[in-house]
Formats: sequence, C-alpha cells, structure tokens
Amino acid sequence: MRSFFISMPANGEPPTKVLIFLHGFGEAFDPLSEEQAAALAEPGRRIERLGTGNLFREGVPSILSQPAVAASSPGRADPEPAAPLSLPLFDRFLTIAPQQARRLDMHDPQLIHGMLDRSIAIARTFVTEPRIAIMGFSMGGFASFLLADRPEVRAVVAMDAPPAQDNFDGFAARVSRLRTPFWAFHSDYGPQSRFFPIAQMHRLIPVPEVPFGSVPREHQCKTFIAPRGSDLEAHSHVCNDVCRSDAVYGWMLRYL
Repeated sequence: MRSFFISMPANGEPPTKVLIFLHGFGEAFDPLSEEQAAALAEPGRRIERLGTGNLFREGVPSILSQPAVAASSPGRADPEPAAPLSLPLFDRFLTIAPQQARRLDMHDPQLIHGMLDRSIAIARTFVTEPRIAIMGFSMGGFASFLLADRPEVRAVVAMDAPPAQDNFDGFAARVSRLRTPFWAFHSDYGPQSRFFPIAQMHRLIPVPEVPFGSVPREHQCKTFIAPRGSDLEAHSHVCNDVCRSDAVYGWMLRYL
C-alpha cells in the first residue's frame, strides 16, 4: 500500500458505517510507463498523473476533497456557483480510500485482500464492529467483486468493472454466484475499444437491469449508463455519476 485517505462524518457524530472506496488503474501512486504515457490522448499532461494526487482524480475521494468542484457540472455555462452537494457520503459514513503503490497491484488477488485487511484495521480504530460497504471503480470494481464474498462485506457497488484478464464469461459466472448484495453500473463500448470486455461481461451477469435515480428493491442488480464523449470520458462518467447519487448511498445503507 502507498497511502490511505480517511474522511470522518462532517456532522461530528461517531461513525457507525464504513465505506471503502477502491480506485481504478489510473489512480494508483506510481508514474506511467513510457508505453502508457505514449498511449495517452494528451501525453503532455503526464506529470498531472503522478503520485498521491492520483487518488483524488475520480469518484468519492474527489468529492470529499473538493466538494465545491464536484458539485459543478462539467461544461457548466452559467456564472452562478453550483448548489453544494448534499449526500449521505458526508455525514453517514467513515470513508477509507486505500491507494495501491503500483497500477498492476490492482490485478493481484493477494494484494487486493491485503488492501481490505488494512482498511478494516484502520476502521476498527474508529468503529468497534465495522459494517462495511465497498464502492469500486474500474479495476477497483474488479477488486470489489473479488472481495464481495468476504464475511465483513455487506454490500458492493461496482462501477464499470472489467473482467479478470478479459475472461468476461468466466468472471461474469463468478459474479453470478455471489450472495452478497451488489449493484453493478456499466456503460457500452465498441468492439475496438479496450473497454469492450466491460460491456461484454455485464451483459452476461443474470441480474435485473434497473433504472438509475431511485433506490432499487433488488439486492442484486445492474444499471446501464449511456456513454458520453470518448470511451475514457464515458468510463469516468460512470464513476462520477454514481458517486454523486443519493440513491446509491441509500441502497448501501439498507444493508449496513
């Protein structure tokens, strides 16, 4: 592990629920390889993708560290400030976001389980009996599915999770055998996209497809989020739309 981001409830009340946010491949600590840097759409921005700050690029860490920025819609035209976000994220959860030292660590089951072990150890310094939900984006979504059958985990929200080594049918079968409540969010990608296995896998998970915007009754379900912009932008939108949703936190709280 490289670092942990910890956020206490803003209202000062002792935390009773624990949310563990697992980042994606691009939010690990280490710098890009030369090959990865060359593949970036904007290679000149490479320096912005290095180090601890990567953790705050997407999702829950971004919202908690910059709530005013997170409240503003991308491309907002009017000069008026956005209304502040009001989410259960701020006052109902002790939030822990571990950061892996290297991007490839997000593929390693042993390191993924160690990530949860250390997060639980931190939670127990604040909460006697942590009641844990996991939100995972991209490779963090893959990790959340690997961790979902751990007895400490009560609910999982996975956002555009890829399958293991592009084995989309085998990983979909693994997800289908889970008993833990999960809500899987996904977008759509063409056959030439590196994100295409995500779309293939989610099509094979045999749970109800539910609309986005309200708390579903189902304890296992999936939701499609229409792609916007480039594939990479669509991928990020899945994470950031979900992490700004009251319904998602309401669904998790049902199991905590």
